[in-house]
Amino acid sequence: MMSVYRRKEIINLYVVEHLGYRAIAQKMNIGRKTVRKYINEYNRAKAESDEAAETYCSQEPHYKVPKRPRPRMTDELCHIIEDFVDQNLFKRNSGNRKQCMTKADIYEVLRSQGYEISYQSVCKYAVSYTLGKEEHKPKAKECYIRQYYMAGEECEFDWGDVKLLISGCCVRLRMAVFTLCHSNNRHAYLFLREDMLAFMESHRNYFREVGGVPKQMTYDNMKVAVRKFVGNRKEPTNALLRLSTFYGYRFRFCNKCSGNEKGHVEKSVEVIRDKAFALREKFHSIEDAQEYLTGICEHLNRTPLSKATENIVALSKEDMEAITPFDKEMGCFEMREYKTDKYSTFLFEDSHYSVPDKLVGQSVSVKIYSNKLQVYFDHQQVAEHERLVQSGWRFDINHYLNTLSIKPGALRHSEALRQAPKIIRDIYQDCFTDNPGDFIEMLVYASARGLSYQDIYQAYVNLKKMNVKYITSELMKSVLVPPETPINGMEDTQDQEIEAHADDTVAALTVMMEAKDELLHNNYI
Repeated sequence: MMSVYRRKEIINLYVVEHLGYRAIAQKMNIGRKTVRKYINEYNRAKAESDEAAETYCSQEPHYKVPKRPRPRMTDELCHIIEDFVDQNLFKRNSGNRKQCMTKADIYEVLRSQGYEISYQSVCKYAVSYTLGKEEHKPKAKECYIRQYYMAGEECEFDWGDVKLLISGCCVRLRMAVFTLCHSNNRHAYLFLREDMLAFMESHRNYFREVGGVPKQMTYDNMKVAVRKFVGNRKEPTNALLRLSTFYGYRFRFCNKCSGNEKGHVEKSVEVIRDKAFALREKFHSIEDAQEYLTGICEHLNRTPLSKATENIVALSKEDMEAITPFDKEMGCFEMREYKTDKYSTFLFEDSHYSVPDKLVGQSVSVKIYSNKLQVYFDHQQVAEHERLVQSGWRFDINHYLNTLSIKPGALRHSEALRQAPKIIRDIYQDCFTDNPGDFIEMLVYASARGLSYQDIYQAYVNLKKMNVKYITSELMKSVLVPPETPINGMEDTQDQEIEAHADDTVAALTVMMEAKDELLHNNYI
């Protein structure tokens, strides 16, 4: 391809030095036909006007490039790209367009699978296939003014939607996203709902994780931040006033329908959602999804993905050094009073949550967090539950041990047993279906000594390893070891507990020996 410079050189030799075609061709080592072609084109442009001649000398030449086959774009590779595009179309049609894979995501997946292909080839084929699947309307272009932010000066906040499969159930979660404008450092947190508690808790978690507070936070016109509009002025909510006063930062609101005014976090919501949940949607719990999301954010904060994040590590360090440290954290909860019913539960947002059965008919105080509830009675915590995603009942079997000790027959079909951990239900089904009283006795013993369900299951596994055929509550209690009691100067109490545990162990071993002797006697007969 003839460059603009070479074309100017040909014309310069022709116009200034008055050389002929042959002399120019010999001097520049090119063909006479090529020299003749460019001089004739220049003369035609010169005949039109001097401006046309100058334009001709300044423009790059255009060549008709024939359509060449792409040898690396095999049928197999085309089918894979088409599958990804079809998945994106399905997500858009099902209302989940925000978790579609970008062309860069498709390219990264193909490269990780060992396909040698360029990013441009993936883009061209994906676009051509998409154009054949749906109609695209051209978007009006908008001019943006590039901004610069000092380190630690401003952080943007926004919400994003995420649809995940939590334990096989489709759950719509809200993702709180923070982005520091100086470095594009990103963090995100998952919540069940977009309310005041989640708004406050997300800020507390973010300030805790980065170890400080930016000088200014930027929000759009979200309900959790804007209480009401008074003319052109926006009144902040009580939650925002509490946060800004406690942590000591300024805040500002964007104009209506002006997402570009917080463009860092707008892009961050899309990037984090694509990188985290475009390929993986199934998780055991919200905590599992949050742990995975945190790992993705850490990876993004140390990996340059574009020109805007090429210095993200160094700029993030500047941000962290510039933000303002804080002394204490704000308590992000509401306190309410509820009265328990005959099932020893209280009703909160169309869902029932259990408390110890001795509190039937009593009033309890509930600390309401974004994802959990803590129940207090007489200034002592008596229960804790995760907030239910949908209306229903949440029981803890330990809350009903007193009643079940009196009514062991009610255990078999109880909702508390059905909601107990699987390891506890398995122990009941394997060993105690005919003797629920022993099962309750074992749970009472473990609860009184602060033993967890995992401790009970480990004792069960140990007895199985000993080839014990008939497991009773006495045998379970004999191998249940309470956790070490911290030294607090109460040696007498510790000695009494040790002696009691030793007596229980001796009694259990005696039962085992008698059972063994009886078994041997029966076999001998």
